[in-house]
Amino acid sequence: MEILLSDLHISPFREEKFKTQKLNPIEWLIQLFADLLKKKEEQVFVEMMKIARERDITLGIVNGDLMESSATERGIWKETDYKAARKVKRWLEKLLRIKILLNMGNHESGYNLPLSSDPKAGISLKSLRNFLRLTGRTELYHSFELEGFWIVFIPYLFTEDHAVDFDIEKEKANFLKKMAKDFQKNEKIVVFTHDPDSLDDPGLRHILLANREKIKLFFCGHYHSLVTLGFVKALIAIFNVPILFPYRWTLRLLLWYATSGNGVMVKKIEAYFQKRKNIPRLMRVLNVRVIPGPTGMFGMGGGFLTVNLETLEVKRF
Repeated sequence: MEILLSDLHISPFREEKFKTQKLNPIEWLIQLFADLLKKKEEQVFVEMMKIARERDITLGIVNGDLMESSATERGIWKETDYKAARKVKRWLEKLLRIKILLNMGNHESGYNLPLSSDPKAGISLKSLRNFLRLTGRTELYHSFELEGFWIVFIPYLFTEDHAVDFDIEKEKANFLKKMAKDFQKNEKIVVFTHDPDSLDDPGLRHILLANREKIKLFFCGHYHSLVTLGFVKALIAIFNVPILFPYRWTLRLLLWYATSGNGVMVKKIEAYFQKRKNIPRLMRVLNVRVIPGPTGMFGMGGGFLTVNLETLEVKRF
């Protein structure tokens, strides 16, 4: 049995990150709830310890966003970020008395999403190299055998169209070439992807759909809870379903307020959800399950999962 975690968002650089990331009303609200839910988060970690010891769990998988760096939209780009991430990983392993394997989330790699406000935001070579140092790996593609199943980690790479300082399409192509070989050779596969929006990538989508009978379990993170997933599905519908057109103006007004009147950002958010119109359907077809963050979204739907590969039983705590 393994314990599955995601989106812990441990913040050793709480003050520093806002030197590069604008504190708009959305970020302010997230920060407020993070402070208010500190006690609840501690209780979740106590429950993790209890479950790990009661069930003799020796392996944990963190499906991205272990922590936030000093310039959070740039990922683990500084040496101080790498050292902090190494310290956080060791702390978690010591706390739970298990080995931790990491998938790469957007807070490890860097990201440039609609709400990004850092002019240097995005996936960078520095952050990728520091993530590999942190995990002891030599390449982004990572797969391994576990209890008769082939485990495949899909990092936060396929959600982005551009990188700061390297050819992201070439990196994706190298990744998919290795992934296709693994899917060809193995019959029982478990997939972890940080952001299910990665399914929008044509190459990745083709391999996954062509082999969906082989995929016995499929996990994602990023959404923090099923509550958030429901909210995202609603936004996708409002921006794509013609009959819901009247609601778009109300939503645009709310987003305008939430971004402190940033019209460009509002347009980016709308384009983002229009592009992702197929994600909910793909998640259903591939039976993608959300690994929640410890406190979910604003305290709703948090926790963690355990998986028994012998029975394929998944439990939420």
